[in-house]
Amino acid sequence: MKLQYLIILLVLTLLSCANNDRKTSVVTNLNSEKSLQSLQLIDSAFSGSMMAKSDSLLVTVGDAVLRTPEDPDSKYWKGYYYYKHALYFFLKKNNDETLVLINKGIQTLEADNLVNTDYYALLSILYGLKINFTDMIETPLIAEKMAHYAEVSLAIDSVNPRAYLAAAMLNYYAPPSVSKGLQFTIDNLTSAITLVEEQKDFSWGGNLAYFYLINLYLSTGKKDLAKEWLTRALKQYPNEKLFDDFRRKLA
Repeated sequence: MKLQYLIILLVLTLLSCANNDRKTSVVTNLNSEKSLQSLQLIDSAFSGSMMAKSDSLLVTVGDAVLRTPEDPDSKYWKGYYYYKHALYFFLKKNNDETLVLINKGIQTLEADNLVNTDYYALLSILYGLKINFTDMIETPLIAEKMAHYAEVSLAIDSVNPRAYLAAAMLNYYAPPSVSKGLQFTIDNLTSAITLVEEQKDFSWGGNLAYFYLINLYLSTGKKDLAKEWLTRALKQYPNEKLFDDFRRKLA
């Protein structure tokens, strides 16, 4: 077993232990009025672009977001903008554009040495998306980065739903030889969803936790559970474009 895979296995073990010892949440600015405005602006542009089948809205919003004066919060939302624009092209199966935007998001967030749980969670998720486009040589290196950021995010704030989402995605993309198994991924996704609901956390992450959970149940033939979680997801996110394919498959 390669050294990189052993590192992932160690980190997954640490994450499993962290789930049993939740710490007090570290205060972040993601639910401030300014941050929620940034989130709404970017997410609305994403939904509008998906409906229009053109990224013109995302480009327009990106011009405004990327011109915002530099500070830790604006840097974070620039990284998030790149992530959502990359996700648009990922869903459209445009691999070249997806990878360009992923790399811009990673470069934006890694430029600062900030100790912030949400920076690390978003970085882990960006690397999780990037791993879809890596070869056999690069995959272990990307997986190691993904594991590092997921672990640090949880270590800083073990009741951050986005940290659990990052941990779930780490295991979701882990090679079978080091994966903690399907139940580990499900447990982290449901933890993310529960924390979003308990904390009334209006920032991002809950929709993605639902997305991966429903997709897991569909891919393992558990259509009834997928339908149950889709119903629950649509109550929270009635206009979420990520669920469009599930709506068609589970109609």
